[in-house]
Amino acid sequence: MNDFAIAMQALQDEINTLRAENARLKQRVAELEQPASQQETADPSPSPIPYQAIFEQSSVPMTIFSTDGTLLAANQKARASGFQFDTPNLFADTWSQQHGHHQAFQQALDAQITIVPPAEHHNAIWFETTFFPVQPNGTISYVVALHCDVTERVQSRIALEQSESRFRSIFEHVPAGICITNGQGLFEYVNPAYCDLYGYQMDELINQPFTLVVPEARHDWAMNLHNVFMEEGREIPREWQVLRKSGEVMNILANAAYITGDDGKPRKATFVVNITDLKRLQSDLRVFQTLAENAPDGIFVLSLDTQQIMYANASFCTMLQYDTDMLGMPLHAQYAETNERIQEVIQEVCDNGTWVGQLVYKRKDSSTFPAHLASMVLHNDAGKPYAVAGIVRDLTEQLRAEAERLSLQQEIIQTQQAAIRELSTPLLPIADTVVALPIIGSVDSARAQQIMETLLEGISTYQADLAIVDITGVRVVDTQVAQALIRTAQAVKLLGSQVILTGIQPQIAQTLVHLGADLSEIITRGNLQAGIAYALKQQANQG
Repeated sequence: MNDFAIAMQALQDEINTLRAENARLKQRVAELEQPASQQETADPSPSPIPYQAIFEQSSVPMTIFSTDGTLLAANQKARASGFQFDTPNLFADTWSQQHGHHQAFQQALDAQITIVPPAEHHNAIWFETTFFPVQPNGTISYVVALHCDVTERVQSRIALEQSESRFRSIFEHVPAGICITNGQGLFEYVNPAYCDLYGYQMDELINQPFTLVVPEARHDWAMNLHNVFMEEGREIPREWQVLRKSGEVMNILANAAYITGDDGKPRKATFVVNITDLKRLQSDLRVFQTLAENAPDGIFVLSLDTQQIMYANASFCTMLQYDTDMLGMPLHAQYAETNERIQEVIQEVCDNGTWVGQLVYKRKDSSTFPAHLASMVLHNDAGKPYAVAGIVRDLTEQLRAEAERLSLQQEIIQTQQAAIRELSTPLLPIADTVVALPIIGSVDSARAQQIMETLLEGISTYQADLAIVDITGVRVVDTQVAQALIRTAQAVKLLGSQVILTGIQPQIAQTLVHLGADLSEIITRGNLQAGIAYALKQQANQG
């Protein structure tokens, strides 16, 4: 028999015994009903009655009231626990009124046993009070209150409620979607993030099967996984393709936990994260990584903090004769440039965002090669530069081909110039001992030298006695041209021949006079026709 039952039996027996001591009890009750100021504060006087000892020594705090609410007695446990009323009458006690004791007392007077919910007393101890009537002779004479200390239980319940509140608050505000499904796969709980993720309102999901968000073709497969989980209690995190309310396909990463509901039955708590954008980024990353790894140009990423290589593709490693990955390699190991020059380039990249130019790189065997570098700065999420990326192209073959092209181009130019010279100074044999050289266009020092060489070579070849130089096509004659003509005439004379100058224009004649050119050793005629006639006549006379 527990303390509660023992106490009730003891009280009932005690009251029956006290009936024989009616006179003494009346006197005691009269004393207790006196105003509080007149009551003695000492503990109740020892009673020779055995049940009085049980009342005093009971482990349950107990108080006895008269039917008008006056406190008659409190046992030792009640006094030790600190339970006390502010007034000697229950109905005058504010705390009792606030916590439902008045109503419970009235119900006890109606022969009902009433349990008042736990309430915090003045000394921060929680009591659960039970009021019940005592009827020694069929009439309610007293009301007994049992005050059970439930502080630990209440504090545990409060802590549990606070914990549940915290967890619910976390669930309500966590950015990941959370749902709880029962054994049949029906939604019992979904947090706001889960609703936002799928585009549903909460009441649209509760009590609906979780396959609502699964493509129809995979309903059976998903339900089978759910059943296996409910039996085995574990699941491997996996990626799913699910459907939003709009019909949009979404990629998620899901994990689940096995929990037990308030009814003791198993539940499945599922946590989902939208990885659609992540999957797209991964796909883009694979594309760009494939492009970078197979690019013919070298590609690298340099950390600005450590100035070490963060990434290098296969072409860059091969370009610098490294068989293994270049991660962590210091900056100075790649360049034949001075460190000051490299730092200038890095600073310019950071300042302007890009830099394009030519640098000299150093291979593993210390040989060098020129390369074209296109570099750009990389920023982190905060917008701060953290790395420099570069695309490097080895210019060795390109520069060699360029040099060969320039050499070939120069040869072509020289050949063209020679052909032009030949075309611009044509030597025409007129008779056996007469040649003609018409000159068209401007004459510079190089062409003057060419005219002399062509004329002398022609005279020697054709054994000519007369050489006609026609300048009808020459519009300008300066000192340089005049001197060239005089030198040519002198050179021809040394070969035993004579120069006939034809086609002198009036303005050219004036120029030659102003220049004081000595043309005494040169025969002049007005035009080429006259010059040819003169030459042929001279040839005939000599014949």
